[in-house]
Amino acid sequence: MNPYLTELHQGLDALAHWLGSAEGEFAQLIDRFTADFSMTVPSGAQLDRNGLAAFLQAQQASRPGLNISVDRVSVLHQWDQGAVVHYRELQHWDGNSGNVRWATALFSLENEKVRWRHVQETLEA
Repeated sequence: MNPYLTELHQGLDALAHWLGSAEGEFAQLIDRFTADFSMTVPSGAQLDRNGLAAFLQAQQASRPGLNISVDRVSVLHQWDQGAVVHYRELQHWDGNSGNVRWATALFSLENEKVRWRHVQETLEA
C-alpha cells in the first residue's frame, strides 16, 4: 500500500484510540507530526504542533468509543518526499451522532518516516 495512505489510516486510528480511550503513548502520537506542523480546523482556528499537543493532552479519552473512518480517498499529488491526500472523514462516538468532514493532508517523508505536515478540515454541509 502507498506509505502515505498507510499513515493516513494508522494516524487516524492512533488519534481515535487516544481521544476515545487514552490508549497509546503520547510521545509516539505527537511524533507523527512534523516540527512545523500546521492545521486549520473546521471553525477556521489555526493550530501549530504545540497547539495540537495541548489539544490532545486536554482531550485525552474525552470521546469514549471514538471511531474515525475515511472514504473517498484520493492522492492529489505525490513526489519523492511527500504527498497531498484528500479524503472524507467520519467521526462517531458513544452518545454522539458524529460528524463528517472533508480534509486535505500534506505528508512529508523525513528520515524514511511519513509525518503529517499540514491538515485543512471543513465540515460537510
